[in-house]
Amino acid sequence: MTFSPQGESFGWLTGPKADAECDWNNLSCVQDPDEGDYIAAIITKIRAIGGNGNIYAIGVSNGAALAYRLASNAGDALPFKGVVAVVSQMLKNPLQSGGGLYNYNQPSKGRSNQGISVLQILGTTDFVPYDGGTSIVFEGVDDFKLYPALDSMKAWADHNDCSGDHTETDIPASFEEGSPIQVSSVRKYDYSGGCPSGEILEHYRVETGHGAGDVTINGVPFMNNYPYDFIDRVEDTLRNNGGCQDSPLRFKITKNDGR
Repeated sequence: MTFSPQGESFGWLTGPKADAECDWNNLSCVQDPDEGDYIAAIITKIRAIGGNGNIYAIGVSNGAALAYRLASNAGDALPFKGVVAVVSQMLKNPLQSGGGLYNYNQPSKGRSNQGISVLQILGTTDFVPYDGGTSIVFEGVDDFKLYPALDSMKAWADHNDCSGDHTETDIPASFEEGSPIQVSSVRKYDYSGGCPSGEILEHYRVETGHGAGDVTINGVPFMNNYPYDFIDRVEDTLRNNGGCQDSPLRFKITKNDGR
């Protein structure tokens, strides 16, 4: 089952927004939407009507940033098992932003031991910088910094207590015929080794910009297939560990312009 909450025109409040009522560092703000509470309320309603499946978030761009924020606040109210993050990595700074209970931007064992599986795809020439740091999406606020793409994956591996080394594999890839973007391969980084609860942590590096999710890998279009295959594989692992319930519940998170 898939649910598709949509952000307003200026997007989810995963960073400073000119349209927001409060400054990003006003942690007691009640004037702006509390997005974590909004998603938590949807989950509560779903549970009340018998939806007992594991919870996943699929986000693109600003939606991927919200997916990471939800995973960073995972727990009883936000019981996410995995996220698919397309063309954004996790914030490195600040620790918190915005109001509400679920305003942490990175995971912490002190708040939750919930293991999280992550599928991430990023372009190396994106305005969401592959190597981390600031971005135009932060509207000139230097307090906001992104992790480098691979450090973002390592942060999740550390949170999941994964002890193995990552592996790297080049895989044939392309964009549709006639596209101005041409690639012959993508590089897959797998951080799943030594994860004690079997979490899956995979990153795809694409030599392109913000359209990285449009790539076809090994003859298979990424966006139409890879997120759902990832969720199926996480479910198989959870099922083998006795932690799989009903069919998974997927939140596909976009702005109202589809991004």
